[in-house]
Amino acid sequence: MKHTLTACGMALAAFATTASAQSTVAITGGVDLRVLHANDLNTVETAGSSRSNLTFTSSEDLGGGWRALAVLNHRFRPDDGLLNQGAVQSAGTTQFWRHSFVQLGGPLGAVRLGRYLSPLQEVNGAYDPWGTDTAATTHVGGINSGSRYNNLVEYRAPAFFGIQAVAAMATREDNVNGAASGALAPSKPAGVYVRYNSGSVDASVAWDRNGDGRKTVGAYGSYDFGVAKLWGQFEKGDIAPTGSTINSIGVGRPSQAGVTSVKRYAASVSAPVGAAVLKLGYGFFDEEQVHKIGVGGDYFLSKRTNLYVNVAKLGGDNTTLTDVNRKVRADIGIWHRF
Repeated sequence: MKHTLTACGMALAAFATTASAQSTVAITGGVDLRVLHANDLNTVETAGSSRSNLTFTSSEDLGGGWRALAVLNHRFRPDDGLLNQGAVQSAGTTQFWRHSFVQLGGPLGAVRLGRYLSPLQEVNGAYDPWGTDTAATTHVGGINSGSRYNNLVEYRAPAFFGIQAVAAMATREDNVNGAASGALAPSKPAGVYVRYNSGSVDASVAWDRNGDGRKTVGAYGSYDFGVAKLWGQFEKGDIAPTGSTINSIGVGRPSQAGVTSVKRYAASVSAPVGAAVLKLGYGFFDEEQVHKIGVGGDYFLSKRTNLYVNVAKLGGDNTTLTDVNRKVRADIGIWHRF
């Protein structure tokens, strides 16, 4: 009997070990806070939408090369503990504003359902050395690309010799920025990107149509020389009617009659120096008549914790660019990931 119980115990332990190896649940995230000086104001806040977050990830190996994945990503403002959901796509307090999706993947690729970045927005942030965050970022912004889509259906092709392709479409429901829940967008949001990432070369092209039917195209690239890395961004897209609409640099869009699309360019360089990474970037928004220069760097105390300092300045003939917001802006902060 004793031998039988021992055998049963060993069998159960082996089963538990196998089950544990096949399914994992992880809690990850980060907390970021900075002191920001901009437009003659000093504030304490997080340096970017993705930096302060709490993410729950469940992954299960189904066998035969198939895997199930679910992700819930909640972002917050650590300076006051409130939700950080920016320009929400539906009214209310969205707990998992950044990501909430389930995915089934296998040898033929993966299908993702839920709320996630549009394909263009998924890749364009990968070509800004600041990751679209901090005072110095020169990110071109996606123009009128929807940053995230609700009710998304996305196909992610398997990687092939460094090439990855993603295509997505969403329903009209709940895809109008700032509209009440249940509102129908004029168009079904859709997008696609193709990315080549191998060795020192990383390049992407992307297309997006938002819920209002406006389109954006982008081309992006980077090359890592080892001692330094070069980054480039270009986008052209339709713009919304002028008025209170603000571009990603933080000033008004063109007021000239007949301007229905804009072009944006950015070029940057980053260089590792010991435990630090130094960064320099320049962004030029052509029809919007504004440019920005940013300089800064990170100092890594560990793989998960870094300090950062950045300085930036806006310029150009944009009529909404006042003397105050032409002044130098700067931030200093700390970012810890777990």
